[in-house]
Amino acid sequence: MSQDPSHEAPDEARPEPKTFTQEQVNGLLADQKRKAAAIHQDYEDLKAKALRYDELEEASKSEAQKLRERAELAEKTAREHARARLYSDVSRETGVPLAALHGDTEEQVRATAAALLAWRDEGSKSAAERSFLSFASGASGIGSPLTGKGRAAEAVREFAQQKNHL
Repeated sequence: MSQDPSHEAPDEARPEPKTFTQEQVNGLLADQKRKAAAIHQDYEDLKAKALRYDELEEASKSEAQKLRERAELAEKTAREHARARLYSDVSRETGVPLAALHGDTEEQVRATAAALLAWRDEGSKSAAERSFLSFASGASGIGSPLTGKGRAAEAVREFAQQKNHL
């Protein structure tokens, strides 16, 4: 049997579509708007708090950076004072001028002083030998017997060398 729409049950079986007045639609929309606003109501407060937190974090980073820089400066100053004290001590002990010393560790500074002293002593001997060869006060050259003046001059040179080593 085919069903003819005219044979169907009257419209009473179908629910009637619900209709709203403009006031009801406006009320529904206002409720939805209030709910959405309530959800996002603290957004501005949270945004302001997040901004403040970021500012404080940045300030604390800056403060930490300042402290780090102060600590680095203090360490550098302490190293410079220790180095100056080391140079002064080595210079006083060896007689080598401060300006001639260099090195970062005590061993390096002392090695520099020792090398300079050895160089000085080597240079002194060479100068003494050169002056002995051309000594005009009675010396007649290497291997030649010295005159009285030559022996005196040699004694003075030896005394001067011994005094330098003391």
